[in-house]
Amino acid sequence: MSAKHLTAHELKGLLTSESAASIDELYTFGQMLLSECLDRSKQLDAKATSLSGYTGVIVALLVTTFASKLVGMRRAELYPLMVAGLCVIGAGGMAVWAIWIRGYQWFSDRDWFAPSVIQSPQRLKQFHVLAMHSYKHQHEAINADKAARLQVAYWLLATCVLMLMAALFAPKIVDISRPLLGHLFYSQ
Repeated sequence: MSAKHLTAHELKGLLTSESAASIDELYTFGQMLLSECLDRSKQLDAKATSLSGYTGVIVALLVTTFASKLVGMRRAELYPLMVAGLCVIGAGGMAVWAIWIRGYQWFSDRDWFAPSVIQSPQRLKQFHVLAMHSYKHQHEAINADKAARLQVAYWLLATCVLMLMAALFAPKIVDISRPLLGHLFYSQ
């Protein structure tokens, strides 16, 4: 754990010396933080779902539009299309990987009822603060992983769009540059 996070041992030490009002505030704040982590996870899942849908549409577009035309294409068109296809498949894979269901810990009956402290409401609340702290960090790590995968997927999708533009405009650029630079790059 990084220096900005408290360990469970450090947190236990802090909680035993705090007043009831402080524990109540920490409990309320912990609920808010955990709720925010879950909301962020839902937002990341929604973005990943949308992105996987977009990539599916682009793959279908590439297959239906260019499958019959591949034989007569020039290299200036073919290579960017191949790179675009690979990028969009990679983006879709990263998006699906981001929404892939992961196992994570959640509040168990032992966390909720905590037999060792159930007789003392204040100690039970302290125990719940510890549990929320642990689960919040776990969800933050999952969300960071999802966000990193989505970032890669967005970069791949942007590369796909650039390659599709290159495939669209490359033949025109080749045709324009052939008379100007033909003696350097093109064999007659």
